[in-house]
Order: sequence, then structure tokens, then C-alpha cells
Amino acid sequence: MPVFADNFNPLAALAVAKCPRCHATGLVEIDGEAHDKAPETDKHQAKFHVNASLYAQCPACGLVGEWPGMSDH
Repeated sequence: MPVFADNFNPLAALAVAKCPRCHATGLVEIDGEAHDKAPETDKHQAKFHVNASLYAQCPACGLVGEWPGMSDH
């Protein structure tokens, strides 16, 4: 059984991901600098670390985190 999808597109997956805080649909990729500058109250603490991951932000409420780890709600 294959572990990895042949055609996985992380940006397409982010577009349909739900925010664990406000449940809005659609996260956007951000860089590490934007993640680091976010207030601590807006940083999601994932229960699990997934490698490889992308820094992502919810445009609706400002929550930032490492995706897909921030999908652990």
C-alpha cells in the first residue's frame, strides 16, 4: 500500500483545510518569519509534529501554525 499520494498538492489541500479555532475553510501558506512574528496567542500548539509541514495561517482569525499538524482538532 503506497504511503504517499502520487499527486498531492499541499496548496490545494490548504485551500480546503478548516481552521481549528474558528472553523473557517481555507488556510494560506506563510513563511517562517511571519509565523515567528505572530503573537503567542495566535500560535497553534499542535499535539503532533508532522514532517514535512508548511507554515499556514487562517485569514479569518489570524491563527498560525504548522500544517497539517494544526489539523489535529
